[in-house]
Amino acid sequence: MPSILRQSPQVRLGLMLLAAFAITGLAAGATVLVITLRHADATSREQLSTLANLAAMQVDGDAHKTIGQPKAADPQRLARMQVQVADIRADLRQVREVYTLVPTRYGFEYVLDASFGPRRRPVLSRFTRPTSAAHRAFVSGQTAVEPILMSDNRGTFLAAYSPIKDSSGKVVALLGVDQDTATAVSTLASLGDVLWLTFATVALLGCLSAIAVTRHLTRSKPLQPWLKSLSASTPLMRATVLELILAGITMIVLISGVYGYLAQAQAQTQLAASLRRSDQLETMRTSIERMIFAGETSPEATATLKRRALQMEMRSVLEALELATNNRRSALAEQPFRKALVELQQSLESEATIRDDLQATLNTRNQSLSIAFCVASMLALGSLIMVRAAAGQQQELIHAQLDSERHQGAYQQVADNVPAGLFTFRDGSLRYTNELWDTQTQRVPTEERTPALVRSLHPEDRDKFVTGLRDAERRQEAWECQYRLIFGNDDVRYMEARGVPQFDPGGRFEHILGFAIDVTGRVKSQQQLEERSREVLAKNVQLHEALSDLEENFQAMVHSLVKAEEAKDPYTAGHSNRVMGYSLLIGEVLELSESELRDLGRATLIHDIGKIGVPDAILTKPGPLTDEEFTIVKQHPVIGLQMIQGIPLFQSCMPIVVWHHERLDGSGYPDGLTADQIPLLVRISSVADCFDAMTSNRAYRDGIHPDRALEILRADAAAGKLDAKIVEILASIVERDGLLWHAPTDLAA
Repeated sequence: MPSILRQSPQVRLGLMLLAAFAITGLAAGATVLVITLRHADATSREQLSTLANLAAMQVDGDAHKTIGQPKAADPQRLARMQVQVADIRADLRQVREVYTLVPTRYGFEYVLDASFGPRRRPVLSRFTRPTSAAHRAFVSGQTAVEPILMSDNRGTFLAAYSPIKDSSGKVVALLGVDQDTATAVSTLASLGDVLWLTFATVALLGCLSAIAVTRHLTRSKPLQPWLKSLSASTPLMRATVLELILAGITMIVLISGVYGYLAQAQAQTQLAASLRRSDQLETMRTSIERMIFAGETSPEATATLKRRALQMEMRSVLEALELATNNRRSALAEQPFRKALVELQQSLESEATIRDDLQATLNTRNQSLSIAFCVASMLALGSLIMVRAAAGQQQELIHAQLDSERHQGAYQQVADNVPAGLFTFRDGSLRYTNELWDTQTQRVPTEERTPALVRSLHPEDRDKFVTGLRDAERRQEAWECQYRLIFGNDDVRYMEARGVPQFDPGGRFEHILGFAIDVTGRVKSQQQLEERSREVLAKNVQLHEALSDLEENFQAMVHSLVKAEEAKDPYTAGHSNRVMGYSLLIGEVLELSESELRDLGRATLIHDIGKIGVPDAILTKPGPLTDEEFTIVKQHPVIGLQMIQGIPLFQSCMPIVVWHHERLDGSGYPDGLTADQIPLLVRISSVADCFDAMTSNRAYRDGIHPDRALEILRADAAAGKLDAKIVEILASIVERDGLLWHAPTDLAA
């Protein structure tokens, strides 16, 4: 069995689930049983109290007061009231006896009894039961129920006493009602069935859940070896230790509960024995009182008393009986009898004390059992939660493995197709390069990557590139470098490379991930246009700040794609950054949330990424475009959508990439959306894009003055093409800050 558990985590998980559900079912059923028993007992006592109270209200207190006096009793009235009490008993269901009691010097005596035949007690016969509840009812004038079950030769019952009052409101007698406990026994049996049914149901649910969960966790066959190795991992070993501790605590609770139940049963037995002894003592006391005060002595009664006194070791009673046998009702015999009565009274009080102690013990153990059941329930629930957490962890690990493989495939696909040279650098050498990097460094398949790079670097840039990259690895920080590569015939290509350190989930350094793009065209443009040089420098700073954000590993690829797009059209260089800057400033005024600002910045940065798919001849054409050429340019939103829609990181960027040329009146492209279909972030990007396009220099024209651009935007807003509120916000920003030549660093991050 241990080897099976080590080699098969699904069997282990299934057994954990079964154990948790079994414990839960047993604890839940036991808790339901205890709560229901207590509720049933309280309900039964309340109903019995109500019955006794209603029955007492039907008895005439003034009439009963007369029949409770032996000398003034009217036989006819006594007979009528006997019939009345019998009718009351007949009306009350599940009631065994109904009777009335009057107080005497030594306790209570029967007056009326609804029983028939030999079971009917004589008028003014001694009430031999414990009188604590009856005394409480007579003194307080409120119905009282015996705190414990009573028993006699006819079975076990529960007694209640309700006061009978005369016309002045004085309590003159008590009406007693005895209810058989057969109903409670049947209820207990039915509750036991409910307990087993609950346990069986929860156990069945545990089986089904264990099968379903383990099948779901082990459905993927390629992950079977991984799951097997998972069973020996440190977290699961800790979980196993916790399970063993939980099982030990559960066993302790169960053993304590069983011990408490056995002790409770023993206390119940002792309580019943005490009640029987009290009945016997009360009977002996009644018989002795009759001998003293009524002179009722007979050989049979005396012999019976002697046997009982001998069994109960009542020496003073035996001595009094022996003396009475020899001195028939003499003064010499009366004194020992009174001494015997005192001893009997002391014995009764002692038994009452014993019963009180036993009752207190029972109450304490009942509370302990209730606490034990609650603890068992909590342990079962904790076990279930632990199993559920373990199952969730395994499920998350499986999903994480699948996601990792899927993202790895997507990452590899992007790395192979991105228009930039990609590489990884560790321990002073290149570990991975993509095809474009190999093309840039003129590496042949059999050549090592690092020597190929050193060979192709310009002699003046070799030390700067290699030393800077190694220092970045040593310090584990971001790196950037502008360098030159030498091609055949002394052709020099200007390159720009950036790298960011990568860390595993545990925070350990893995490698430097870098990319390189050919910026020859941009450098030549910078030499011709000094203003463009400053703009490119600002953009490089922007890229450096963006690359320092380690939150997303793909951030470097985003900037490489933007650089590739702008390298195709030098006249639009910086356009994406400015559109992002204007959009973020507008979003700040609109009090967008942090997540909305982040999505807005990312999306506007790559909103024209689709222009990579537009031919260079069209993008850099120095004159106006023809209709056919403009139709091709209008496809760049769709091309951009196709480039990013397969990458989960860019899902929130898709609306701006594909719809930033849409207009509120439906005249935009590519989908011709109308106002209620265009999201707020897209509206912001449309206004920012239009403004920067008009104020920026192009190959075929110079940028217009900002005031003229704002007039055109307001006219389009009035015509229903652009959002008027956003246009006015942009106007206030431009009037306050002027043109934006680079995106604010704090917003772009």
